Amino acid sequence: MVFLNRSTLALALLLLMRCKPDLGARESQIAGPRLLAMRATPAEGAQGDAIVYDALEVDPSGEVTTPMDYAYCTLRKSLDNPDTVSFDCLAASGTGIVEIGAGSSATGTVPSDACRNFGPDVPFAQPGQPQGRPVDPDSTGGYYQPLRLLFGNEIDIGQSRIACGVANAPLEAAAKFRAQYHMNTNPLVLDVTANGASLTQDASAPTALPAGSNVTLTTSWATCPASDVCGDGICGPDESVTACAQDCTTPVGCSGAERYLHYDTVGQQLTALRETMSVAWFVTGGSMASDGTGRLGTDLATTTDDVLTLPQAGPVHGWVVLRDDRGGVGWRRFEIVAQ
Repeated sequence: MVFLNRSTLALALLLLMRCKPDLGARESQIAGPRLLAMRATPAEGAQGDAIVYDALEVDPSGEVTTPMDYAYCTLRKSLDNPDTVSFDCLAASGTGIVEIGAGSSATGTVPSDACRNFGPDVPFAQPGQPQGRPVDPDSTGGYYQPLRLLFGNEIDIGQSRIACGVANAPLEAAAKFRAQYHMNTNPLVLDVTANGASLTQDASAPTALPAGSNVTLTTSWATCPASDVCGDGICGPDESVTACAQDCTTPVGCSGAERYLHYDTVGQQLTALRETMSVAWFVTGGSMASDGTGRLGTDLATTTDDVLTLPQAGPVHGWVVLRDDRGGVGWRRFEIVAQ
């Protein structure tokens, strides 16, 4: 069994812990088996909620279906550990590894102590350790439950966003946050185009493009409302069940860059922010100009571009992984033949 070691853990946790590429290889180049992304559906859940997990695994021949074993890791990191999660999460089994299931997908229930272990609630003291402190939220106000992913001879770490509310906020702000914060929705890749024309996802009928040419690839996602209008079908940060029962009785999110309610711990006020969107590009042939592109939350555009230099001949399997900065993930494949 091959484990991520402690020296590589911090680097590996930047996006999602994936199979380590060959030294010197571009991140966008698929030269061997890789785990590109893990997705939680829904993208955010409260303690006790059921979440479905699946993953995108690829190799130079295309997508692969190595059985994935999913487990929650309930172990808090030690106070002297500078990394994101406990080193002990990198284990096939043992104390703190709570099995979810194995296969192409698995359904887990967010642990009842997730907000105490990985959120704003005061944690229990660990044996031999002084009293711990609550976890700080990320820049979007979010908290994350770690998952241990076991596939083939690799162990990686994924994260699932948990809804834990806000800590140390005035009563009025905390009540408004509870009423108007709506859980994240995974982004959806609407299309991937080459020089403006949609690329097929069918490996048996790839899109033919001139060998050796440079083509502009564009990833697009949905346009989300810039402001809330009751009756538009989206429950936004300015709406609640009381203010707009039509949209918020069963809240529906947007599969693009959503607006969401955020508590500013410094200014101690609630504001509406827009998600930052990022795209990671992956190809089995040719080369991408950039490994990743995206749009800041202040940018209303719903596309991002990259340039692919095609090989002199042969098939190119490609993928885009679209992420929002609240932990949401979506992906889409594309198939090209250079000729």
